[in-house]
Amino acid sequence: MYKVQRGIILLLLLMMSFVFQSCRGDIPSDSLQSKLHNKLVRLKTYEVDAMITFLKDTDENKLEMKQMVEIGGKYKLTLNAPEHLKGYITYFDGKDLSQYSPITKRSVLCKGNEVRNQLLLSSFIHNYLNTDNIKADGHTLDDRSCMTFEVPIPGDYKYMASEKVWFDEDELNPIKMEIYDLEGKVMIQLDFSHFKYNTEMKF
Repeated sequence: MYKVQRGIILLLLLMMSFVFQSCRGDIPSDSLQSKLHNKLVRLKTYEVDAMITFLKDTDENKLEMKQMVEIGGKYKLTLNAPEHLKGYITYFDGKDLSQYSPITKRSVLCKGNEVRNQLLLSSFIHNYLNTDNIKADGHTLDDRSCMTFEVPIPGDYKYMASEKVWFDEDELNPIKMEIYDLEGKVMIQLDFSHFKYNTEMKF
């Protein structure tokens, strides 16, 4: 009987230690990380200008793009540079994906593209909200205090294994995102500006 009681007591102590460890791991509700998490959870729509740099090849390839995104729904991507691509629009209406050419003045249906999807902050948010594998850290970027969240990208893509976003500590807005390959090398870099939070979408 004594051995049984001692076993029960040990089990209770172990359970209590797990509870206390869990409590210590909780994020304070007034912390920067918690505030940023809550802002991402409440994000429904956004507009942002993105400078996209593809670094996989020897020469850098850059695109300037205006993104208008409804989380989990419609989006409109308008290219502003380089000059020969200016005015091209990729539009998703929630069901079909189409691409408008300023040269032909016509829109044609096109297939989804995982690389294009990962260029959207909304894809990062989806990955962030659907994983427990989140690395949060503090950084300085161009003399600005930032917090970063890094998450894996599902799908076992060789050149898109994980992604990290820098958020400004003052406004909690995204200012930079990097996408890494399996070896941790930067494949794509996005620099964000003029971020507008929960704007009314007019596609």
